[in-house]
Amino acid sequence: MENKYGYIFELIEKQVQSKPDKIAVIDENNRINYRQLDEQSSQLANYLMSIGVNENSLVGIYMESSVHVVISILAILKAGGAYVPLDPNYPAEHILYMIHDADLKFIISKSQYIDSLNSDINNESCKCIDIKSALQNNYFIEKERGKIENSQDKLACVIYTSGTTGKPKGVMTSHANLFSYVKALTHRLQIKKNDIYLHTASIAFSSSNRQIFIPLCSGCTIVMASKEDKLNPQLFFQLIKFQNVTIIDLVPTYVKNCIKFLENMQHDARTELLENKLRMVLSASEALISTISDRFRKLLDKDVRYVNMYGMTETTGIVATYEIPVESGDNYHIVPIGKSIGNMRLSILNEKYKPVQNNENGFLYISGPQLTMGYLNKPEVNDKAFIQNTTRYNQEIKIMFKTGDICRYNYEGNIEYIGRSDHQIKINGVRIEPKEIELIALQFQGVLEAVVMSREIFDVKNLILFYIKKEKMSVNQKELKKYFKKKLPKYMIPSYYISLKEFPLTPNGKINRIALEKYELILEDEKEIIKPRNETDQILLDICKTVLHIDKIGIKHSLFDFSSNSITMFHIISQIYDSYNINIPLSYVYKYPTVMEWSDYIEKQKSNGKVHDTIKYHRGVL
Repeated sequence: MENKYGYIFELIEKQVQSKPDKIAVIDENNRINYRQLDEQSSQLANYLMSIGVNENSLVGIYMESSVHVVISILAILKAGGAYVPLDPNYPAEHILYMIHDADLKFIISKSQYIDSLNSDINNESCKCIDIKSALQNNYFIEKERGKIENSQDKLACVIYTSGTTGKPKGVMTSHANLFSYVKALTHRLQIKKNDIYLHTASIAFSSSNRQIFIPLCSGCTIVMASKEDKLNPQLFFQLIKFQNVTIIDLVPTYVKNCIKFLENMQHDARTELLENKLRMVLSASEALISTISDRFRKLLDKDVRYVNMYGMTETTGIVATYEIPVESGDNYHIVPIGKSIGNMRLSILNEKYKPVQNNENGFLYISGPQLTMGYLNKPEVNDKAFIQNTTRYNQEIKIMFKTGDICRYNYEGNIEYIGRSDHQIKINGVRIEPKEIELIALQFQGVLEAVVMSREIFDVKNLILFYIKKEKMSVNQKELKKYFKKKLPKYMIPSYYISLKEFPLTPNGKINRIALEKYELILEDEKEIIKPRNETDQILLDICKTVLHIDKIGIKHSLFDFSSNSITMFHIISQIYDSYNINIPLSYVYKYPTVMEWSDYIEKQKSNGKVHDTIKYHRGVL
């Protein structure tokens, strides 16, 4: 493969020249072709340059996944700046930290967010830009782009990940990193020009870059799934069917939950729902258990390519892939992560930085052109994670990233993932540093010590906070939950809060995590338990008790008091649909999160004769 560096937007411009009228991106409300994408991103780039954006500028993007996100990313890159994706679902305090840490002077957003952003920022030095207003004006500025050969050192984006210091850390990715990544992964996956790629990631994650740049640089169409699509598998597979999606890119946990839904459907209804044009399933961000891929392929009833991928934000994204044979007869419990892509090098070394033998466990280190520029404003963290290769091992390698993963080579030369060497957790494919949550917990009045762990309950991973109270002080769990909601994104908020007098210890004095895993999850809740009023209340209550693995729930409890996990909510909604053939919309669930309100909604739908066998798809067909 060529080792030439360039700009991502130039790869996309080639597609503009060859197929200007082809649809580039579709979201819930808009669709845009390649010519329009190029024109509108150039127009926005010219506006950004007119207000001072240059190659030293970090520009925030604060909006849901949409056509406008893609326009904004390309515009920032064309203007010479670097983008910082900010998810509007994150709490204000979390967003503010990233804005200040990145010293953002500009944030592109939408009108519905501008007022609250300005109120939260309260800083005249940061300008919020309404993208629709900016696109209504014509800005023409002549600007000579930087030379391609110098692009390696130019920052393209900063993506924040969970940190061990109580604050998220921003990973700095260069143009060269992105360019090398897209070229290598596109080549490995054999993306075709007529592919339609489903975008499912939050814009705040590095996986969103993959789901935007891989298809656009290949001349494909991106279909962006809405929140409602992602939560409801019925809508999700209708979206795949009616938009003729050929590639889906999902975390294993999500696939596992889809499998449950599909396996519980009537055969004919499932067959109709799964009549689609899928040709490839991509899996990333979590260890993939072989039964997941086997069962999903069986349900799809076609020989789709199923590719397991491995990577992280610090390596720009995916660095290794393994294509699962259709009839492999493999006995792997965890599917291998395979072999490196492009010019990336994956090294499994022992504690003395010496290569291990086949089938011998070691620590995984990564080097190559996708290795990012490190963490923004965190030189001390960089020194520990991005290691200078001063050993005798392979003098061609200058810097290696310490992944913290334990791996080994199998006898076929593929890399197998074994586990973590630390306490890092993956929830629904999102990397979480428990230390960040623990340090924030310790700032809450009354909490003396804290330990965060994950536990799988009814096939759903949940975060659990074990804590010790300060002497002669009490901790109100309701207030503690509210506190976390102000401090952390939903995916980092514990679902269970367990108060202990002391932590169990191992013989050498460390916290005994194995013993903690066995503690019964009993919730403290001061709210009165209101009993069911009717049969519907009782059925819904039983569903919630089973899914949440909690017995003490009343019909007036907010279900989000017991779980902040959207996958858990998906299970509840899915079982309600199975019982009543009524879909409770996601917007309603978030606005009215009690059994009583859901029961009233169902009774109203029944009285209006709105019980239905299928959920009607809500978008036009591509």
